[in-house]
Amino acid sequence: MISTSARQIGNFQWDISLLWASWTATLLKQAHRKLRRNGRWNLFLGQRIPLAGVAHQNGTVRFGNDPKTSALDRNCKAHELDNLYVVDASFFCSSGAVNPALTIIANALRVGDHLLERTNAQRQEPELAATV
Repeated sequence: MISTSARQIGNFQWDISLLWASWTATLLKQAHRKLRRNGRWNLFLGQRIPLAGVAHQNGTVRFGNDPKTSALDRNCKAHELDNLYVVDASFFCSSGAVNPALTIIANALRVGDHLLERTNAQRQEPELAATV
């Protein structure tokens, strides 16, 4: 069936055909009434977000224990390459409504600590400059 329009409610997006347009419009009105009755007004019935409004892309590289179903292990190392680690947002399964930068940084530090352990290296703390 070819999609001719799309509607989004919360995290759900429905692609509808012309045959279902009437039914979907009725369903959306009922959902909106029920949400309003329960004191919830955050029903989004707008258009698709333009490219300029899209941010925080992630989820392009699945991680897990099984190389058959994932590209990275739990330490974000490629299953099939010993020297490839992915420490950007692509290992996330999804993103919340907030900027994921701090989580990305925390994960990169975690993976860095794993690499230090793996290579038996020592973390070098920066020396503080003496102030006179």
